[in-house]
Amino acid sequence: QDGSRSDYLRDVTVKEHTHDFSTNNTCACGATLPHEHCICGGDIQDGGHSAHKDVSFTAWTETDSLPENGNYYLTDNVTLTEPATVDAALNLCLNGHTITINISSNTIYALAATTTGSLTITDCQENQGSITGARDRSAVRVNENGTFTLYGGKITRNRVEASGANGGYCGGGVYCDGTFVMHGGEISENTVHSEGTGNSDQARGGGVYLDKNAKFTMYGGKITKNIAS
Repeated sequence: QDGSRSDYLRDVTVKEHTHDFSTNNTCACGATLPHEHCICGGDIQDGGHSAHKDVSFTAWTETDSLPENGNYYLTDNVTLTEPATVDAALNLCLNGHTITINISSNTIYALAATTTGSLTITDCQENQGSITGARDRSAVRVNENGTFTLYGGKITRNRVEASGANGGYCGGGVYCDGTFVMHGGEISENTVHSEGTGNSDQARGGGVYLDKNAKFTMYGGKITKNIAS
């Protein structure tokens, strides 16, 4: 009513609706639950992370790419066929999902924090997600002045077996020439292999390789069953 007339709705039926958020925190009607938790995933407390504060994460629904910056959580598994580069700040919650690397291009990484990039990987789920499947490249690369923080999730079953032009034989899980802080998560069953005999051909850092500018702090998590041969 606007003061001069009234409009009436007739024969309207309102049906009761109970939201079902069991699929990716989204109801069929389009309503969504907020995805909020501390950047650590909710339960990490150590010398480098002593206080919890909730962060709001936005749903990432793409299945063939990753966001470049912001706070996001995966709603589904992702398969990367092109490298993902972080030039700003990206906080990514795996949310129990898997990032599978299926890249054929001649690049030395699958996911990289550049000289201006800050990448944080976390996971709020009990069954942690993973980053896996890299071949002839490191799963995660941290460039000089870049930052990578790992709170949760697994970097697992990635393999470097490549020529020097493709980055050498270093860092199956993580290649770091910047800053890497590990609070939790797992780096496991990654492999670096070389058939060469020269010094430049030697396999190094099955799980993590630290280059000359690297700064690595490990508060927690697990690095296990990685091989350099």
